Amino acid sequence: MAKIAVTSLAVMMFAVSCGNDEEEPENGNNEDELPTSTFDGKITAIVENGDDYNSTVTKVEALSLSNNIGDGDNLVAYGNYSNGGFILTLPPTPDEKFLFSIADDVFDERLSVSDKTTMLCQVSFYAFSSSEELVDDIIYGKFDTNSYSNVVFWYADKDVTIIGSIVNNSNRTQNYKISLKRGWNMLYHTNTGTVSEYSTEAVSGLKWYFEEKFEW
Repeated sequence: MAKIAVTSLAVMMFAVSCGNDEEEPENGNNEDELPTSTFDGKITAIVENGDDYNSTVTKVEALSLSNNIGDGDNLVAYGNYSNGGFILTLPPTPDEKFLFSIADDVFDERLSVSDKTTMLCQVSFYAFSSSEELVDDIIYGKFDTNSYSNVVFWYADKDVTIIGSIVNNSNRTQNYKISLKRGWNMLYHTNTGTVSEYSTEAVSGLKWYFEEKFEW
């Protein structure tokens, strides 16, 4: 299997040196009121301009972005690519080797995490040719002149909430209103100006794109 180069859009880097130690979490939302975004793991995707890839792409793989990335053993699920799209089903419970602890510097320590024993699995999607060559990343998102959104797909082994607001070293505000339920969840990441939002509240108008066609 080709080694995967993980793009900045595909991975959410929560714990990266946020600085500004005076900033405290702002827990303005009641945990019980946070929206959730669970789904059954089945993905049926029609990709924008997807027919352009019918002769190049033969399958799409969902690969774990745990510490196993690039070691040739990070395949969680796959589906055939045809007619400009693909169907694949993520396993109800990922293999233990794909799980990582939410306590392992996943989130900035100033955020409120309801259960730090939670184990997570994150997957992203990659298109491959018949010769197993990586063609491109595939992203579920949307973009306009002022912002972009993309979805990160996470499995959680128990219910957990992540709440708070911080300002990082680049003076970017990062707001978190996340409620993961046991099973597969869609986590929405939206960038607008100097503000990043991470939420389990659904964003409308998202489509599947090959990354080279995802312009922001």
